[in-house]
Amino acid sequence: MWKKIILEKMKSSKSLLIISKSGISFSAKFIKDNDLVTKDAIEFFDNSNNEYQLGFKFLDETGDVGSNALMRNRSGSNRNKTQCAGRNLKASELINNKKVLKSIQQEPLKQNRMFEIKKSKDNPSMYYVNFSPIFENTVRFDYINNLDYEVRGIYRYLDQNGETIYIGKGNIKERAKTTERSEWGIKKIEYSIIEENDQMLQWEEYHIARFVEDHGVKPLFNKIMGAKVKAA
Repeated sequence: MWKKIILEKMKSSKSLLIISKSGISFSAKFIKDNDLVTKDAIEFFDNSNNEYQLGFKFLDETGDVGSNALMRNRSGSNRNKTQCAGRNLKASELINNKKVLKSIQQEPLKQNRMFEIKKSKDNPSMYYVNFSPIFENTVRFDYINNLDYEVRGIYRYLDQNGETIYIGKGNIKERAKTTERSEWGIKKIEYSIIEENDQMLQWEEYHIARFVEDHGVKPLFNKIMGAKVKAA
């Protein structure tokens, strides 16, 4: 069976924010196209209506409370300030305080850590990226009773070997406590909180498709449950 080879050193013509082990970086194209070459600092913003969205503004200089100094990427370290290179920053505190960023940072493939940057229509100086829900929350299966019954979203079950055996959506606790699933050998549940049903469906399908792309088949119990539905 053929499987796509993903190269880490890939170039892109898009305006991108990239999360890596060393921090956050912005592509040279984004810096150039938005005339941000001379900016020396950045500040970040949460969206109270969307935890999977991160906003940011660029500043002329450091010093403001909450601002972070920008560094030039290595490829541009010998260029003067009016020439264009990407920008980066460590952002350790930001990443460690946001579960979704921490989870993205641990993604092995670079393509899963790259996000297209968009400009706010309401605030021209504000840029933002939309992250994918990435199962950033975790609860052990034997501690499922500690989870609030109101928690809904997408989830995946992991077995004792850390292998994903099912990806689903809905009420996390209610689905996990069904008699049938208690026999699946679930050791850990990873989940993202999503309230809207259409969003849950969208991200469930997205993560199942990603799993199939990586492994060639659906998770074990997605296959079994799908076979039962077809048989019925």
